[in-house]
Amino acid sequence: PDQGCCGCPDIAAMLKRPRELSVDSNLNGQPPSTLEEGVLGLAPLASFWEAAQEAMSKVDEAVKQVFGNEAWVLPYGSLVQGLALECSDLDLCVEVPGDPGCNHDESSGKQGNSAQVSLLKRLMEKLVTTGKFQVMETRFWNHMKVPIIIMRFTSSQGQGVETDISVGVDFDGVRKGLTDRVIRRLLAYSPRALHLARLVKLWARATRLNKAYDGFLNCLGWTLLVLHFFIEKGELSSDIVNLEEPDELGKGGDNSLLPPALHDSADPEAKLLEVPSQEDIAEFFEWVPKTVANWPDDPPAGAWGISIVEGMLAEVPPPEKKFHDTCRFYLEDPGPKVTKGVHENVARSLKAGPWKTTLDRCKGVSYKLRAQSPLDASAWFAGLLQQIKADAEAAKAAANAAANATSNAAAKQHITQTPGFGVQRSWAATALNARPGAVVPKASIPRCAGMQGSGTASAASGQRTWASVSQSAVGELTGRPAAKRAKAGVPCNWFLKGQCWDGDKCPKLHSVD
Repeated sequence: PDQGCCGCPDIAAMLKRPRELSVDSNLNGQPPSTLEEGVLGLAPLASFWEAAQEAMSKVDEAVKQVFGNEAWVLPYGSLVQGLALECSDLDLCVEVPGDPGCNHDESSGKQGNSAQVSLLKRLMEKLVTTGKFQVMETRFWNHMKVPIIIMRFTSSQGQGVETDISVGVDFDGVRKGLTDRVIRRLLAYSPRALHLARLVKLWARATRLNKAYDGFLNCLGWTLLVLHFFIEKGELSSDIVNLEEPDELGKGGDNSLLPPALHDSADPEAKLLEVPSQEDIAEFFEWVPKTVANWPDDPPAGAWGISIVEGMLAEVPPPEKKFHDTCRFYLEDPGPKVTKGVHENVARSLKAGPWKTTLDRCKGVSYKLRAQSPLDASAWFAGLLQQIKADAEAAKAAANAAANATSNAAAKQHITQTPGFGVQRSWAATALNARPGAVVPKASIPRCAGMQGSGTASAASGQRTWASVSQSAVGELTGRPAAKRAKAGVPCNWFLKGQCWDGDKCPKLHSVD
């Protein structure tokens, strides 16, 4: 998923494959005139929202056809938050009442994920038959608590939307997407926070500072930092966390619809006034390292963490395991805190080295934005877009190369597979398909090049020559023929069929005379 959410394991975000990113959005492919115009242009076009809604409706329709009318679909992630970019994916989870695959609790991990995988496979087969969905990737590994399928949906207007589907709307007693809805509640009160969060997400992605797998802070963590920044400034209140936003469960409260875009005013001049200034953006990047530098000492048997639920630093449990590169930085996940009053650290994968790199980058951005002219700031933003575009092209090329390699490997496997009835085996194929630990017999060698002997295959029959067989099975050309032991007077029927596996060790005659 594009954004982490409460209850989702880190591995899903860590292993997230690069997407085919688009950076055109509302900019129509043109570089922004000002930094503020560029930030405003990060909001997805109406066609993206329409395509995402169409994808969700198609998935819901397929879910009901496969599992019955009681089954339903719940969206979560950046589209629920209101922070989607044009390249964001659509995150959906499927609930099938009574199905064991939808039981996600602390003990379900010990039982494996086979029930979830079985449910997803049934749904995937149905979606493929619609002609609208193409399977991009499946993550069904045994160690994954929440397996997912990643599909590409093509709308009726030709718009593509990556759609990630998992099973179960609850995880450890917390409703999926609750963290996203809490974020939406705060962003609904502050368009400035919305636009700054979009920019910070873009910057972290372009500079590759958002990968939890590499020890950096994930996208959800950056969003929570932006919200806490505005709470400290007094532009937001933590009291808003408990005030439901009217459309957070779907437009107009209809859960068959996606939540609509936030602050989507028709007046472009009014929207432009809601974008943080160059100075505001520099202030945020300056605030991050200052906050870390002023982090207080841990209380006895505890630690400190940023909590947007409480609107301040709150005392939290210390990490269960500490390593030499463990960070003290803590960002509380609001979902589990609101639901169960428990503390979970969104920044639990953060490592000391990557975090120092991140803080240094923040200082550099702050310095540049304060020193640069508006034109230079616009060029800095355009550079972020170009970096993401370059990464997208590299990811697409890598995906194509991987697809070609898979295709070639499949072709080779087809050639060397054990042949079916009526197909003769070559000695090379026998060597390639030998069981682990089994000794592959050497091919017997003819007395002279013009004779046919044990296992010989002629060019006319389409089989391999002795030289190539010896080279494949033994590793190098054998040179002069080896002396053969005496054979019994009984001809080998398997040799006559070209399928004897014993070579020189065969007690029967290998001769066509």
